[in-house]
Amino acid sequence: GTGNYGRYDNQTVFDLVDQLDATPITDEAGMKSIISQIQAIQLQDVPMIPLWYNGVWAQMNTANWTNWPSSADGAPKYYPATWNGYWNMGAVLMLTELKPVAAQ
Repeated sequence: GTGNYGRYDNQTVFDLVDQLDATPITDEAGMKSIISQIQAIQLQDVPMIPLWYNGVWAQMNTANWTNWPSSADGAPKYYPATWNGYWNMGAVLMLTELKPVAAQ
């Protein structure tokens, strides 16, 4: 699936999203410019209005790995989430914080 659950259809926005995808992450001004254009169009189009926030849920098992994200002081705060079948950067960073359980 594409993740376009609202069936939004605006070729100008789609082209801007492609431009954003091709913009280097270090080009903050370029990214802001493209995102501003997308926002201006979508504020006019109003493709959908979410009625609730879809939170991020995850389950962990500490049998083999520890240091999972949690609200505890000093614990990692990266979200172990996937979107459209791909791990987001927070999930990748979460993996770098895991520690193996000591052998018993």
